[in-house]
Amino acid sequence: HGIGLDKKEWLHLVRSDAEIAAMRRLKAAFDPNNILNAGRVFDLAPAASIRDVPPQ
Repeated sequence: HGIGLDKKEWLHLVRSDAEIAAMRRLKAAFDPNNILNAGRVFDLAPAASIRDVPPQ
């Protein structure tokens, strides 16, 4: 998509909310730990691990 750090703040001007949400879901699905190009386009927190969930 070619956004990168320079154009990151203007992403919402060229993509709809639905498109941005889809991009976020794809990023989270393919990189759940947010280790690939972390923070380049989205500021995602790493997904919670099963070990992080307290037992009930």
